Amino acid sequence: MSIDFSNSTISIRPQIQDALRREWSFLAAPGTWWSGAERVAIAAEARQAMLESRSEPSLRDQAIGGERAASRPASILDEHVTDVVRAVAADSPLITAEWVAGLESKGVAMPAYAEIIGIVARLSAVDLFHRALGLPLEPLPQPEPGEPSRTPPPAGLVVGKSFVPMVRGVSIPQTVSLVPQETVAWQELSDALYMTFNEMDNPDFTRALHRSQIELVAARTSQVNECFY
Repeated sequence: MSIDFSNSTISIRPQIQDALRREWSFLAAPGTWWSGAERVAIAAEARQAMLESRSEPSLRDQAIGGERAASRPASILDEHVTDVVRAVAADSPLITAEWVAGLESKGVAMPAYAEIIGIVARLSAVDLFHRALGLPLEPLPQPEPGEPSRTPPPAGLVVGKSFVPMVRGVSIPQTVSLVPQETVAWQELSDALYMTFNEMDNPDFTRALHRSQIELVAARTSQVNECFY
């Protein structure tokens, strides 16, 4: 079974393992705007871009579950889509309001772009979790057959700070609300790795760390990643 921490020297909450397994299943399945094969190809391209952006040759050159640059299934993606994926994964300074506004002319619709953001962001969380434990990166799942749902975006969207239309257009949880399925997946992973909205209401919430320590780590991470939030 994928996502197995039984050999880890650090005790992992079952909630985290379950959430990561659900994410891998969700990644492999057809999405709203991308097929399962395209979603896995997006993840493969994003993972390679993130590895290449790091300075350690050992990380760039390591086999990732048997995958190397030559064998990743990125060839099914349009070149413009590949450029978008790599920008989201490892070249965030490139992403400006003007750059996002120009995506439609390159054949990347806003909902499709929002789904890319969701895929890449959650992949980054899963991969970083494995790296933090000193474990090899999890092999990407085999894509499931089927076509994307093409479910229309919800009504009442406004452009927010991430340059894409979103519900209320204000905070991080709404960033990919142009594609509700991605918001649900983001929330499930965030609940396990960070905390739930209900837990956020408690200033004394404690897991392994006290709430204040959790927020210190989160704030520092956001600063390093130049997060607008």
